[in-house]
Amino acid sequence: MENQQQNTKYQVEYRRQQITGNFSHHHQINVQIYESNPCYWILSLHLNMDLTTFELTPAFLLEIVGVACWAIYLFLVVRENIWCWPFAIIGASITIFLFYQNKIYMEALINVYYVGAASYGWYYWSKHKISEGRFLQNEKKKVPVILWSWKVHLITFLATALFAFGLGHLMKTYTDSARPFVDAGLASFSFLATMMETRKVLTCWVYWFLVNIGLATLQIDRGIYLYAGLSSLFVIMSVFGFIGWRKSYLSSNSSSNS
Repeated sequence: MENQQQNTKYQVEYRRQQITGNFSHHHQINVQIYESNPCYWILSLHLNMDLTTFELTPAFLLEIVGVACWAIYLFLVVRENIWCWPFAIIGASITIFLFYQNKIYMEALINVYYVGAASYGWYYWSKHKISEGRFLQNEKKKVPVILWSWKVHLITFLATALFAFGLGHLMKTYTDSARPFVDAGLASFSFLATMMETRKVLTCWVYWFLVNIGLATLQIDRGIYLYAGLSSLFVIMSVFGFIGWRKSYLSSNSSSNS
């Protein structure tokens, strides 16, 4: 029994260090949970933690803010609202810091790209607005949703896959990544999906659906549970994003033809 308690303390301390990174100051709050509650045992087993105590650290609070910014971004981008991009910039900046602290360098690098892509998306959407309802004076202006030809899709897919293979080989040779080709593939197709999203290419949501399934699995494996939950939300919202953008595309084309 004593050994089991020591192991539990070790697991809690390990998880604390995993979350806090280099933060030296943190606050502790007690969460009262009835141990007879089945949810207590499920979460304890999943997180390898004793949930009768929970440490509210600056890193964890920052993670909450980052996830909240990404969630707001997702809600706004599905609705084709240009204010999605500032939240993406803030969310990506926080993610860079947190992932770098946890030595998840590839994902941190991806988010450096996201900051630049979001800045470009903000600029592009503000400079290429059209009125969806050309005969409605008060209609909000939006960038039109477009479709790529199958040739453009094939070329970009093959180029991205080739880039992912080369990047995976470099990571396998020069880094200690446990899954270099998975990391490289997710990173590369995230680059492609983000670029397509800034240009409002409808099928970006297909890539995001598949990429975020992979990201959620990888983040669960690495113990970043809030971000894994966010990626899972992205999977669901990718479906709604595709449906909403397709409706916008059809509406825009019907208006232009009338």
